[in-house]
Amino acid sequence: IVIFDANTTTMVNNGDGTYTFTNANGDTITVDVIGDVVTNIQNQGAIYDEIIALIGNTNSDILIDNGNGTFTHTAVDGTIVIFDANTTTMLNNGDGTYTFTNANGDTITINTNADNIAFDNTNNTFTSTNVQDALEELLATIETNKGDLTVEGGLEFTGTTDGIAKLLADAGIQIADGGVTAEKLNGGIGADGRVGVADDQGNVTYQNLEDLVQGNQLTTTVVGANADVVVTPTVTNNNTEFSVEVKAAMPKFFYMPAIIFDTSVLGSFTKELHQEYIAQFTGTSNPTLVGSSGAPSTIPHLPAATDLYYYITYYDTDVFSNIVIDANGVLTYNIIGEATEASYMTIIFVVK
Repeated sequence: IVIFDANTTTMVNNGDGTYTFTNANGDTITVDVIGDVVTNIQNQGAIYDEIIALIGNTNSDILIDNGNGTFTHTAVDGTIVIFDANTTTMLNNGDGTYTFTNANGDTITINTNADNIAFDNTNNTFTSTNVQDALEELLATIETNKGDLTVEGGLEFTGTTDGIAKLLADAGIQIADGGVTAEKLNGGIGADGRVGVADDQGNVTYQNLEDLVQGNQLTTTVVGANADVVVTPTVTNNNTEFSVEVKAAMPKFFYMPAIIFDTSVLGSFTKELHQEYIAQFTGTSNPTLVGSSGAPSTIPHLPAATDLYYYITYYDTDVFSNIVIDANGVLTYNIIGEATEASYMTIIFVVK
């Protein structure tokens, strides 16, 4: 009985009575079968002659090397078994090369290093013919041509980015003229052709330019509930210019300018409180408005009736009754008696 284990070890018959065994790591040992056996047998004297006779007997086991990595064993009883030793071992040489050994002991070495891999430069501007040189050529091109990214016009870098050596060529970025539209402001609440106005809390509202145009002059706008900021736009040849005037903080409330009620006739009447207020604060509506030397012809004011809340804190109940004020400052009242020198009404405007 003979057991052959060819799982990891290959055997090569050197043809001279010696056999070389190679394990998976490429280690080899050579055994001189005939020399060792013959020497030992010869030392046994007469036994040697018997063994020689057995070897010459055609009925003994026969092991034939088929020359393709397989071996045929024929037993004395005629049983034939073929052993396939075509197992190939791989050895990592540690330098990017690998050695493969087949069952016959033949070896091949494969080089996987980048300088041994061909590079096709037919359809590009490279001159290199292997991958290693092509990579170094690419790196040299980047180092020679890399450029900076610069920003201006209100843009800035974030984090640790500085734009240096970030591109293969220099590049610049800025906001184009007219590039910032209302769609990009305040989440797109605005629209092209509208004016964004911010209050003292940073809240932005928009007004249509067409709605503000009065002839060739735009309506003066007061910005902010607690700040007297007057924006006066002027349209000239379709170009709009804005003058901004910032005063001291506007009070939260103020008394309405004095107005006259005619109590000589009894009945129901109305007065537009906001319109009465505007008429006194603007020179175009109030011919009796007189200012100091160098003073503007218009007093800063809240242009929209809805900018205010309206209150009456006192009135003469012998003269007035059924007093009602709507959201636009329109006062409805009844005259029930003629006023005296002691009769009056106190009207308060509260800024929203």
